[in-house]
Amino acid sequence: GGGAGDGGGAATAPAAAPVVREATSTNDMLMSRASAVRARLGNDPLVSVRYTEASGDCFYEAAVCALKELGYFYASVEVLRDVVAEAINLETFQMYRLLWAQSAEGFA
Repeated sequence: GGGAGDGGGAATAPAAAPVVREATSTNDMLMSRASAVRARLGNDPLVSVRYTEASGDCFYEAAVCALKELGYFYASVEVLRDVVAEAINLETFQMYRLLWAQSAEGFA
């Protein structure tokens, strides 16, 4: 099997990836709206958008929400903060502190 004459059909093209729009200042201002977020992510029907209250834990709260949708019900803000705290080392901390001190793009 697997020879040139085995009648193995035509190759199919892989499914196209969603088109992700480049950020613009107007688009970024609208990012709090679910429809704007979906549009920025290519209107993928598998994407759901939920509101997360801005707080010192909002990144972790969003991650917990996503993890719970995937079945990781033990996830919590505290667990994720512990994972990050255990994974960080002095070298990584110093690199991010330097990026912040130099007002590097994305760290200002």
